[in-house]
Amino acid sequence: MLRLFMIMLLTTVTALGGEIIKIDNLVFEEVPIKREFTGYKIGRVLDGDKKYIGLYGIIDKDNKLVTKPNNMLVSIQKDYVYLVDIGYKEGILSKDGKWIGKMGEFKYKNKESQMYTELGDKKSDKYLIIYKVENRKYKYGYLNFDGEVQVPMIYDDVRDFSEGFALVRKGNRWGYINEEGKPITEFKFLDGKPFKNGEAYVRENSSRYYIDTNGEKKVFKSFCSNIKNIVVDFLYDTRRKVGSIWNSNIKEKKKIDL
Repeated sequence: MLRLFMIMLLTTVTALGGEIIKIDNLVFEEVPIKREFTGYKIGRVLDGDKKYIGLYGIIDKDNKLVTKPNNMLVSIQKDYVYLVDIGYKEGILSKDGKWIGKMGEFKYKNKESQMYTELGDKKSDKYLIIYKVENRKYKYGYLNFDGEVQVPMIYDDVRDFSEGFALVRKGNRWGYINEEGKPITEFKFLDGKPFKNGEAYVRENSSRYYIDTNGEKKVFKSFCSNIKNIVVDFLYDTRRKVGSIWNSNIKEKKKIDL
């Protein structure tokens, strides 16, 4: 899917125009991006070495290249810049022009795809989800913004951190880890929600309940939540049954009238 998107992106002609910049034997056109990247420009190669024409590079305020001009995608995000080069290698650059993950060093779960649209509201992530492929199986972990592997790539699936905890999967079961990568629960859940206000809602087999940040079950709140769900289910079923009976009576009445 990423390969198909890149082909579509490169074959799309943009009507946007910008400053013309010459660096060595390459001529760039500045791409007018609607996303904040103070002190830097994104340039598209217009002329020079044929292998770079139509591709992108990041240029600093002194008109020097920060990256190679061989990128098919340069997507500015809230806290970083996501790049994909002509060889489909991915990289992450900080907003001050420093590498968090050099090109090809890691693969990233959350692929970006937009360059020209406005960014809009998006929450900041403390960590980036990275992965590797071993024996045709994906293994996930986390990278911090200093470029260090925060949690090794040992999990079969992971979700974003929330309030210092993340839901991760080993085999067919989920559990929670802290920012040091230490589990705070067993891997026994079929599913779970992110932590919010110090608690998370989980599903273990047929049971559903809340846990706290120590991984302990919150008995009273879980009991109240289960009672609420029972009442809601009862009211829904009652309404559905009453509606079914009502419809049957109407149909029977129409038969009699005929």
